[in-house]
Amino acid sequence: MKKTAFSFFVFALFLFVFVTSIYATSGCCSWHGGVAGCDTSVGRQICNDGTYSPTCTCSYIPHVATPTPINIPTSIKGIVTFDYDSSTKSYTVRYDWDDWSESNGWSIGLSKYFGTDPGPIADTTESKWIFKGVSSGDKYINLKAYVAGHWSNITSKSIHVPVIPSATSKPTPTNKPIVQPKESKPTPKPVKQESTTNKAKKKSLWELVFGF
Repeated sequence: MKKTAFSFFVFALFLFVFVTSIYATSGCCSWHGGVAGCDTSVGRQICNDGTYSPTCTCSYIPHVATPTPINIPTSIKGIVTFDYDSSTKSYTVRYDWDDWSESNGWSIGLSKYFGTDPGPIADTTESKWIFKGVSSGDKYINLKAYVAGHWSNITSKSIHVPVIPSATSKPTPTNKPIVQPKESKPTPKPVKQESTTNKAKKKSLWELVFGF
């Protein structure tokens, strides 16, 4: 009788442990207060006690970080200079702008259009650039800065490249006589007038000699 009772007790204990184990493994967070939700960044169920389920997974949505543009002033202060090259009949345009200490490089371009992207590669780390062989007309200098792994917004500066000067024309030969300027006449010297006393002396001498 005792042996039968002991056997029944052992069987009941085994059955309890087995059923409990099945229940624990069938529920993702049965021993952790149940399931609280899904963490899509890692694809795991979250238990109510804050732990992850070691066996239960859920939808995994990879998070792709979107680069946030770094804003810089909409208009960059700078100085534009033009130098005409007669050999190429074009201008060399130099642009010096205010340096921005946070920038790691600059991408710059010259275009007929406002806001044209100057490209994904940094052209210089200095705050100056020279464009060669530029024709005359209205154009835009488009500029953006590279900061902390991101490109800033594009800023544009309008410029007016002067008109290319025409070639100096040579004088055309002519058969017309060359007119020289008139010569000025010399100013006549003043005539020295004799005094009345001298005239009287000369007259008296004449009368004395000739009698009249």
